[in-house]
Amino acid sequence: MSRERLEMCFNQCSRPAWRLAWSWLGDSHEAFDCVQQAFVVAASKPQQIPADNPWPWFRQVVINEARNARRKRRPALHQETSMPDTAPGPAHAAASSDANAALMAALATLPEAERDAITLTHLNGMTHAEAAQALGMPVKTLSSHVSRGLERLKIKLQGREEAMLAGFVVIAPPRRLGGRNIGMESHSTIDTGWYRRNGRRYSNGSNHHE
Repeated sequence: MSRERLEMCFNQCSRPAWRLAWSWLGDSHEAFDCVQQAFVVAASKPQQIPADNPWPWFRQVVINEARNARRKRRPALHQETSMPDTAPGPAHAAASSDANAALMAALATLPEAERDAITLTHLNGMTHAEAAQALGMPVKTLSSHVSRGLERLKIKLQGREEAMLAGFVVIAPPRRLGGRNIGMESHSTIDTGWYRRNGRRYSNGSNHHE
């Protein structure tokens, strides 16, 4: 049963986990490491993975790992403002890149609480209640952070509100990182490769589960 739950988590959560990690950290390599570490956590306690829908549980694991990664990062770490291979054509790619750059640059200047609230609700589709629970704060507080953050974004993007709105839509996980496929549809190195190397030894009982 534990092995099946872990496999289900890998199959269903790889892509949304990557999107969440990247939108939180703004760096492809950090996001990749964050998702891999989240899978390490999942593999160490597969009995805790919900049998019906693993994503809400695993999403919190990714958020925790992303928060830890951001606390440990070097202050001068450069944040990426665009993601490769997300658009079907040159014109759309240029527009998406511009929107990503404008939005991510503006987001990076927000206070952490506002940035986190917007990242979860507007870039990852979480409800205010879900985001509040994930961040450990009342829903009203979360909603206030979202409202204030959006107002700051409008000011920072003066006259470019369309870039903000477009950015919320076009930001998507890249299909490749350093020559490696990322997307779930390609059985990425995040899920199947890592699982072959590490996951099975946890799920078959060779390690004690927490």
